[in-house]
Amino acid sequence: MTHADAIDTTAAAIRDVPGVNALFLSGSHGNGLADAWSDIDFVLVSDAGATDDLAAAWRAAVAQVGDIVLWWDRTTVPFLINAITADWTRIDLLILKPEQMARHAQSTLKPVFDPGGLYQSLPVATGPQPVNTKRFLYQVEEFIRVLGLLHLVDGREE
Repeated sequence: MTHADAIDTTAAAIRDVPGVNALFLSGSHGNGLADAWSDIDFVLVSDAGATDDLAAAWRAAVAQVGDIVLWWDRTTVPFLINAITADWTRIDLLILKPEQMARHAQSTLKPVFDPGGLYQSLPVATGPQPVNTKRFLYQVEEFIRVLGLLHLVDGREE
């Protein structure tokens, strides 16, 4: 399944779920820099934020893209769900309440569906953000953790 097909399939499955206000692409798909190796980053806006029902609906939507082999559900705040399908499609979802969208800008998002026009209320671009040292440390440690697993992948010829 292509990235475009995965985006369309996921969006169609989540569009009519009660409580879902809008869905945007972020990351490389949101800023137009995606390539064949990119993951698919979504931002979902819901008045209730991350709920068990919403997470279950998202899992069902991602399952339509392919068999899920990894599922990390809301392990960080703001609420993030990471999924990987059997064909290595990587799909991440950030779940925000409408008031949490203020730190986002139109230049970093691409609307998938937005019936309430939330996208138009966002600034076109934002200025430089302060460095979050805690987040930076997490990213470095996560990189080292994944790097440490590569010898397993090579050894098992995965």
